[in-house]
Amino acid sequence: MVNNYCDAGLNQLVISPEGDIRPCVCLKENLGNIFKENIKEIWKKNKFILNIRKLRYIPDDCKSYKYLALCRGGCRASARGYSGKINSRDPRWNKMEFVIFKNKKAKYRKETFGGLISVNSKLFLLDKEEYKLIKK
Repeated sequence: MVNNYCDAGLNQLVISPEGDIRPCVCLKENLGNIFKENIKEIWKKNKFILNIRKLRYIPDDCKSYKYLALCRGGCRASARGYSGKINSRDPRWNKMEFVIFKNKKAKYRKETFGGLISVNSKLFLLDKEEYKLIKK
């Protein structure tokens, strides 16, 4: 997957030994506790997770970006760590945009699952929709 893509609340949760649930290893928000609450209910109804999925924590200037489905505004933990605000720009994303999307030496290969992009000896896996966006 593209570096600095935020998959918190999309395909991962982090559970501490005490049962506390967080959206990722770097975000500190406590979503609940598996010993006290149903994890399915947390996954489906937690306001913080729903807001991440709806891209409510990304900067306004990212919302019209043509590759938003790929980058999802970058890493929210990185943005918060750099600026103190979860809805600020991810400082590492601009570099990734150049490396992946504007690099003339990038090589693309279609696969049954989507596709591959090879840039400067790094390989990025994309699902079908992501590959379609990149190849536009």
